[in-house]
Amino acid sequence: MIVVSLDPGITSGYTRSELKGNTLEFIAAQAKWQEDDLWTFLHEVHPGLIIYERFEFRQRARAGVELFSRNLIGVINLYGQHVGIKLAPQQPAYAMQFFTDARLRQLNCYTVGKEHARDATRHLLAYYKFGAGSKYGKLSVLMK
Repeated sequence: MIVVSLDPGITSGYTRSELKGNTLEFIAAQAKWQEDDLWTFLHEVHPGLIIYERFEFRQRARAGVELFSRNLIGVINLYGQHVGIKLAPQQPAYAMQFFTDARLRQLNCYTVGKEHARDATRHLLAYYKFGAGSKYGKLSVLMK
């Protein structure tokens, strides 16, 4: 099964992964997608599961808040309903606390100069470490 993890935003981080035996193999990248670009990507990849970072709006205004990620989350939800696959939303801090930059470096999963790709990687790894993917037990990871 192909799994996609997403850090949606003006620049979106993403991973595309497959579990091969005891090894989680994945690529990590980022792109500046519009809604139709993400829709096309999902149709080309055909994931069986999408892990994504939830959007949290707080009433207090803060400088630099962008709402575009909500559009992309809408595309993710529509795609999930359209093809009938599972979605696994995660809180922004869920993966950040454990999978720090230092830990990503230790795992050879650190993507230089691509912070959104790193965030998508964190969500992927958190799913397999703490989420429903933990049922597969201890996995080795291989970033291509």
